[in-house]
Amino acid sequence: MRAREIRAQTPSYRADLRADGLPTYPFAVVTTARVRPGHTEACEELIRKIAEAIPKLDDPARISTFQSIVGDLHTYWVVRPLHELSNTGMH
Repeated sequence: MRAREIRAQTPSYRADLRADGLPTYPFAVVTTARVRPGHTEACEELIRKIAEAIPKLDDPARISTFQSIVGDLHTYWVVRPLHELSNTGMH
């Protein structure tokens, strides 16, 4: 079994990759994406398209995106706030 490497990373909020109207909620689903060098633009385009599609579908979900600015610059966090844990969609 390979030991897992632990790194401290400092995320930076990316307002350009966020859906508008993000309220404050007590819970969140956090998705971490580690992008290979040379594929950053494709990842950011995917996140932008998701953020743009959510309001068009009348989905109450919103996302907020962060990117590391120190250390590994190819790591993104996409945060989806939840009003309650039952909103995760996983049963």
